[in-house]
This record gives sequence, structure tokens and C-alpha cells, in this order.
Amino acid sequence: MVRSQFSGPECTQQAYLDDAQAVAREIMRRARHNVEALIVKLEPLGYELLTANRNAATSLQGLSQAMGMMKAMGQFTAGNHSNPHGRATKRG
Repeated sequence: MVRSQFSGPECTQQAYLDDAQAVAREIMRRARHNVEALIVKLEPLGYELLTANRNAATSLQGLSQAMGMMKAMGQFTAGNHSNPHGRATKRG
């Protein structure tokens, strides 16, 4: 079978479905092997690859720091009603 027979509505026919799934599994197996081989070669060269867990942890840490800064600014500005530029402000 040629590749075009594994795409489109023809794939939904049971006769082609099993073959199409087998081809898809093999493509993903090879892709995974290639990615793992790249990782093994790049890490000794100093490349640092992020994982989903590490990326999420970094994002949460940054968010926590930003929230802390916002809270600190809120406390600072709540007690400070003067204009930092030294000009009169209109309160109303």
C-alpha cells in the first residue's frame, strides 16, 4: 500500500485501519528513538532540556515570586498616599 491510502476517509475502513494504526505506531516508535538519541548527544555538550515537570515547576516559582512582589507593592502603596513625583495630586 502506498502512503496516500493511509490518509483521509479511506483510513476509517476496517481493512485499512489496522495497517494505518501499525504504521502510526512504528512512526512514533522511531520518532521517540530519534528524540532520545538527540538528548543523549546534546546533554554532554551542555544543552539543558526542559521536561514538562521542570518547566511547570519553574513557571510556578516565577508566578509565586510575582505574586509576592505584587502583595508587597500593595502593602507599600496602601500606606503611601503621597505622589512619588512631588506634585500635587487630586483626591476625590
